[in-house]
Amino acid sequence: MEEIYRCYNKGCGQDFTLKDNSEKACTYHPGGPIFHDALKGWSCCKKRVSDFTEFLNLKGCTVGWHSNVKPKEPEKQEKKVSCKLEITPEHRKPDAKPAERPPDDEDLVELKKTIGASLKTQLEKLNISEESTVASKNGKHSSISTACLFLGICHLFGGPMYIACTYHPGGPIFHDALKGWSCCKKRVSDFTEFL
Repeated sequence: MEEIYRCYNKGCGQDFTLKDNSEKACTYHPGGPIFHDALKGWSCCKKRVSDFTEFLNLKGCTVGWHSNVKPKEPEKQEKKVSCKLEITPEHRKPDAKPAERPPDDEDLVELKKTIGASLKTQLEKLNISEESTVASKNGKHSSISTACLFLGICHLFGGPMYIACTYHPGGPIFHDALKGWSCCKKRVSDFTEFL
């Protein structure tokens, strides 16, 4: 009994014996497979199909001998990274030691308050007159039914007489979950109590 071989030509895959092998025994594809835009085909043929089973059943375009030699598998090319990123550490001077916090019993320095140019132009547009001023310099309300604009007081005042106003001349301070005024040493954690 003769030995049976499997043909490894692309597109053939038939079993054959050396006695049956001839110049016109095998119909195969000498080119490689092409897969592009959901179409499949062989580089040696122009016909393309979308179904993989149809692709495997495409009749060969070349006639020749059966071959029992397995084709070499294409070498897997390792992706070579051509660009090398060189990371150089950024050298910088160490941060200067922050200034230490002054003690609580030290006198506070009042900061100079400045009004920006854009705010000045907005105030001019509002055309605020002296008559609409809410409080006088001595801390008394002069208008009837007006709201106090001093920090820390949010009451409506009304009536025929001047009402004395208690307010904070300093600015608000928010530090470590504590709230207070720069003019007072008392600090509270509750925002409502702060107001």
